[in-house]
Amino acid sequence: MPVAGSRAQGSLDPHKRAKRCAVCRKGPSVCFCGDVRVLQTRSRLPILQHPTEIWRPSATAKIVELALAGSRLFVRGDAEDEAELEGLLEEPGSRPYLVFPDSQAPEPAQMRAAGAWAEGPPPTFLLLDGSWRQARRMRHRRPWLARLPVVALRPSEDSVYRIRRQAHSGNLSTVEAAALLMSQVEERPERFEHLLELLDLMVTRILRLRGLDREGQPIRAAGSE
Repeated sequence: MPVAGSRAQGSLDPHKRAKRCAVCRKGPSVCFCGDVRVLQTRSRLPILQHPTEIWRPSATAKIVELALAGSRLFVRGDAEDEAELEGLLEEPGSRPYLVFPDSQAPEPAQMRAAGAWAEGPPPTFLLLDGSWRQARRMRHRRPWLARLPVVALRPSEDSVYRIRRQAHSGNLSTVEAAALLMSQVEERPERFEHLLELLDLMVTRILRLRGLDREGQPIRAAGSE
């Protein structure tokens, strides 16, 4: 499957970009490509990514695309990407849903328990990748997104994404949202712990580059008190 967003290069300096992994877009000390185990899914999980996230070191959407066979990244503002995504969501039998915080929207787990997808084609769930403000703007400025039925995730625990602050309690990083969603709608939900393992690996490596341990505390040099 081709990688969406390859046409949208983002704003990273070309010289810095050349030092990044071409697949996961991380630096050599953070690259997790060799740790990825691809998980098969019945449902599809496209992601519409804000362009500022393409080369952000802490971005997590690439974890999802690389680790879930049914996932694909599309970049907001890339005309070809957006047209292709809109077409995918409008395919006959695609059964699309937007995953978005909404107190009135059902949880995917509730819908599955009620037999919403027991028969017919599998559903397609769209994630928006960006800040809370960016996600809201993406949704409201595109009529084809605003028309989608919404499902909402209600995590029982706060995000463990230690290197970026969430705007609101209950918000999740893109990879955490994907892991929770897939655990609610797919068979053998324990498989999707792998997404969180990759997140922890990425975060731990980024913290180490900052001279911090996995808890965010300064790493003391050997022999120091």
